[in-house]
Amino acid sequence: MKNKFWLVIFILILPLVCFAEETIYEYSIHYAGLPVALVKILVDTTDSLQTITLESTSRGLVSALFSIENTYVSSCNTAFLSFYFWKTIYQQNVHEKKVVLFNQKEGSIVVRNLLAGKIDSLQCNSPIYDILSMTFSLLSDLPEQKQYTCYGNYRIWQLNAVKTKTVTLRYQEKKYGCFEYRINSEIQYDSKISSRTDILTNNIFKSRGTTYYWVSQEAPHLLLKAKYKRFPFSIFLYLTNIYTQ
Repeated sequence: MKNKFWLVIFILILPLVCFAEETIYEYSIHYAGLPVALVKILVDTTDSLQTITLESTSRGLVSALFSIENTYVSSCNTAFLSFYFWKTIYQQNVHEKKVVLFNQKEGSIVVRNLLAGKIDSLQCNSPIYDILSMTFSLLSDLPEQKQYTCYGNYRIWQLNAVKTKTVTLRYQEKKYGCFEYRINSEIQYDSKISSRTDILTNNIFKSRGTTYYWVSQEAPHLLLKAKYKRFPFSIFLYLTNIYTQ
């Protein structure tokens, strides 16, 4: 069973090793007006697969008070529906190493906790995303309004994205017209499995939570800014650089 699991992962990754074109996005995270972390998002694209990797690292004084070395990997099809979601978390007193396997056809989700040696499963009859694949699906489609079914920490969530208005943002000395999206989250199914998790998951996947994305109108549609509402200060994410290799 264990060998079969790693064979599935190898088959999913193999095409990316040889044929991927990689785009890299760099972001700065700010909390209470201070830069607290760096984020790098790498997008590998082939004819049939997309792999999105997010690496987050704390910076400055925050590193001493609240260290973060988190990595998330999403493998999805060209419609951004998830095949698997891999999460490695080294965040203060939270350590996680989990792989989530999605069977979109059968509506099954298998969660392997590699540190605890535990396997859990959920059912979902709707096409399902993880938070990375959902974000890039929105960037690809720019819908006026759309409901996304997402997996997050042993729960199935409904994320309701609505294009609310148009604003202007500056990035690298250029002004961009941007769509503002308000994204509200609600629990659709709760497995009742208790698990401490990382700061990204906690801020996006919470009951009656609200996230804002600002996306450039012109192609390629860039996530220039994001806001995760929380008390007492919101978390902001700002795009600082983008390049391909």
